[in-house]
Amino acid sequence: MLKFPIDPFVITVLFIQLITLPMGKFLEWALPRHRFSVFGYSFSLNPGPFNIKEHTLIAIMINK
Repeated sequence: MLKFPIDPFVITVLFIQLITLPMGKFLEWALPRHRFSVFGYSFSLNPGPFNIKEHTLIAIMINK
């Protein structure tokens, strides 16, 4: 018989807020800044500096 766990794993909004800023800053540093050109379109994998607006938007989207 299949039984579900009594206490499911829960990720809180506070945890997400604490983790997203360091992750965003790390990706800002780690992603290449080189511009690629494909079929006449130019793009970069690094969109720019990670700021407080992106951090806030992530927390709002995670919060149900």
